[in-house]
Amino acid sequence: MLPEDLDVTALLGTPRLLALGEAMHFEPALPALRNELFGRLIADHGYRTVSVESCCLRGRLVDEHVRTGAGEEAEVLRDGFSHGFGEAPGSAELLRLLAGHNRAHPHDPVGFAGFDAPTEMTAADSPRAALELAWQGPLPTRVDELLGPDEPWVEPAAARDPSRSIGSDPRVAALRVVVEELRWDAAARAADRTPEQRWEVELGLRAASGLLAYHAVMAEDAPDRFPRAGGIRDSVMAENLRALTERGPTLVFAHNQHLRASAIDWEVGGAVVRWPSAGSLLAARPERRHAVIATAVGVAEHQGLGEPEADTVEGRLAARYDRPALVGADEVVELSRGARKRGGSERQLSYFPLDPAAPRDYDAVLFLPEIRQG
Repeated sequence: MLPEDLDVTALLGTPRLLALGEAMHFEPALPALRNELFGRLIADHGYRTVSVESCCLRGRLVDEHVRTGAGEEAEVLRDGFSHGFGEAPGSAELLRLLAGHNRAHPHDPVGFAGFDAPTEMTAADSPRAALELAWQGPLPTRVDELLGPDEPWVEPAAARDPSRSIGSDPRVAALRVVVEELRWDAAARAADRTPEQRWEVELGLRAASGLLAYHAVMAEDAPDRFPRAGGIRDSVMAENLRALTERGPTLVFAHNQHLRASAIDWEVGGAVVRWPSAGSLLAARPERRHAVIATAVGVAEHQGLGEPEADTVEGRLAARYDRPALVGADEVVELSRGARKRGGSERQLSYFPLDPAAPRDYDAVLFLPEIRQG
């Protein structure tokens, strides 16, 4: 799908963290494009971690598989991804790409990481797995008793009924104190641990802290409940990406919305809610060490996207490019002047068009004039 002469690094260089956004989930062409682009960047530019919008705890199973071959591929796809992304087209090919590199270059491996919080859009896991990782061993009886069984943590009715959430239980407040104490204990013991142990402890602490905060918000009967929960999720994403950036050169794949430099706007029940995106939180840091490429789609009939209107950003891109093209931010700004926002798709609810009011949300746009089914 990508032209041979399309050179991302000529436009953006080789930032420590290079992210590719997708305009919608579960469109097979976009993960295929990711795999092709990331394969080039791994081979030619030294990126040594691939991170995707999937649970940061489950991703450890994928990392072990691509590094060592542990586990059957089908089981890794089922258990190592969240949000159904293990079933998404391109996920198996990504595993094979990374594992193949590692077999060919055992002394220069590429790792995998999820960077999402252990949450869905309106639900969250028990913090047990995160605390076990942070503890690096069996949980004390006191903490085990505070956690209790998993069922109350994953109660599906809590999404719409705050009274069904465990977040108001005093045990949640007690566990948040436990995590804070464990954070300082981990800091004091850092010199006694290997880099890998420190990484796992810090990952577990980020996930546990985010989960407990998420559950607490879900228990509040307040109008800003949903955007606050979304903000916690994107904050955990941003912290995981920050940690990956410090660890080494990283390639990232996620929805455009999570990577944009401005806040996320989401329509829920006829109202638009807003919260900080992971990309906006990264962009707010004093030292910018990342770059983001959004994908934009012209026509995708099978996804309910016909020819874009001429006065939208996508329409103007379509008038200028008849094959996939990498478009710099300055050109996107030019094309956004006076443009209106393209409509969505009733068939593909995860599709979001480019926002002409925020033309510098991304460092570049990879425009795909047409995606055909199959």
